[in-house]
Amino acid sequence: MRPVRFFLCIALLIFATSGCGGKGGGTPSLGDNAIPGTASAGLATAICIGAEWPIGGDDNRNATVNVYYRVLGQVTWIQAMDMRRAWTNSLRAAIRPTPGYTLWAGSIFDLTPDTTYEVRLVLTDPDGGSTERILTTTTWKEPELASPSRTLHVAPGAGGGSGTSGDPYLGLAAAQAAAQQGDLIIIHGGQYNGTFIASVSGTEGAPIMWQAAAAETPILDGGGATRVLDIESAQHVIFEGLDVRNGTYAVTIRDSSFVTVRDCNIYNSDFGIEASLSTTPIEHNWISDNTIAGKITWPRTGTQPDERGIKVAGRSIVVCYNRVRGFYDGIDVCDNPPNMDIDIYMNDVSECVDDGSELDFSDYNVRAFRNRFTNCYQGVSFQPSRGGPNYAVRNAMYNIAVEAFKLHTNGVEDTAGAVILHNTIVKHDIPFNVQSADTIHSSMAMNNLFVGDTGSYAFYLSPPLDNWIQDYNVYCGGPFGLFGKLTDVRYDTPADAAAAGIEVHGKYSVGYSGLFVSGVTPPTNPDTQYANTVNDLRPSASNPALDSAVLLPNVNNVYAGSGPDCGCIESGASLPAYGPRP
Repeated sequence: MRPVRFFLCIALLIFATSGCGGKGGGTPSLGDNAIPGTASAGLATAICIGAEWPIGGDDNRNATVNVYYRVLGQVTWIQAMDMRRAWTNSLRAAIRPTPGYTLWAGSIFDLTPDTTYEVRLVLTDPDGGSTERILTTTTWKEPELASPSRTLHVAPGAGGGSGTSGDPYLGLAAAQAAAQQGDLIIIHGGQYNGTFIASVSGTEGAPIMWQAAAAETPILDGGGATRVLDIESAQHVIFEGLDVRNGTYAVTIRDSSFVTVRDCNIYNSDFGIEASLSTTPIEHNWISDNTIAGKITWPRTGTQPDERGIKVAGRSIVVCYNRVRGFYDGIDVCDNPPNMDIDIYMNDVSECVDDGSELDFSDYNVRAFRNRFTNCYQGVSFQPSRGGPNYAVRNAMYNIAVEAFKLHTNGVEDTAGAVILHNTIVKHDIPFNVQSADTIHSSMAMNNLFVGDTGSYAFYLSPPLDNWIQDYNVYCGGPFGLFGKLTDVRYDTPADAAAAGIEVHGKYSVGYSGLFVSGVTPPTNPDTQYANTVNDLRPSASNPALDSAVLLPNVNNVYAGSGPDCGCIESGASLPAYGPRP
């Protein structure tokens, strides 16, 4: 029997000492006392802040790092989740700390945009080295159309015009040739053929803004070209309200930062928005409120083309409120490091024959939260997660064919640091199922609601699990043959699992009728394509997930009953408005 290491934790310490990765073999010993390095804040997004802190020593692994935050100028500190140790072996060489040191990292969620915060990190080690650091950082403001220095007009054509409403430039290239920082370029309806390379930059206070004319539909038609809208080596540009179609890649963002693509319709292309093709690190790209329709249909059959709805890389990247359907993968992080401080939230993703969202190749502080995934082969993928923590929080998943969470490796790099909290999964067969032969390090699943209709187990995770935490989850459905299996160890009943330190506070309820206010039940045939609107997973008053979650600072402080609920939505809350905002 292969040994599996488990750790029981007090609720507010689960993010620090025990559920965290080590330094890896061959690391020199610096003693049991903590040796603090230089702490730093990542590049904040609009509503999240990440922080990192290399800390040496602590060979007996009894240190903790508590996290607090407040708006600059306020008095009271607010507690957030504790920092976690990254599994150092998984980190890329460029960000791996000095031998003898471990990287600690963590995220703060649901902040106010365009606001300066103080972040307080409190290192505690009984062996010595206890100290604290205070960092200051400012959340990003969603890019918006500024007051233009000039307003220009463009209509379909091949050159000419003066840029006025009565005599617009003819063709996008002609308008770009005249564009200056701070210009608003109104794109009038009609068809613009071929590839448009957008390469003229604005500045932080004076972006170049391309916007569809009111009540008109400008169509960028690639006619089968490799790229249709190709944003190349540009900074501070905004594209809003366009239809983009008929290319291998509808929109590409290459070697460009501070780019906004918003409220566009993208269709009849193999790839929707490709924002990872860069030879230099990129940052502060914003992709929101787009409707992106691919060519792939549900269910998965045979070999499928590897086409993606949205693909990103970089730091301080936001992908939110998009509707994505009909691809191999919905929204992915790409292997073009660094990949930190990326937010993927409030997206509505369906009909993806591989993954709803891939956090593959994420370094740390990459966050997929409050998304809806319907009719996807897999839900959220960590293959690999490099070091972590990388987060899947409060996602709603219905009709996931195989694994809600793909905790795999890519055969080369370890997967570590997956933090899986407050998700609701309703699927056929085993509701929490991971099939892999490779060890998963320093990961956890807590406060989730798993619902399945049949299966040998309520949960079955086949890979070896190192520093794994699984507790406070609720399992409904079945009746399942046995309660669960981890690696080679079977747990016939919840009591058997609890005796081994697994799901000590978890719940198992036979049956699945009446769990949700929508009346939805698990799909009996994963090949059926369900409407995304079926995925309404608000819990009913009789759902055993109510008041069953452990309190996690900054994640579930606001709740309706005697305690927070397991799953993605608190009892009595409104259904989140996934996808494009009105």
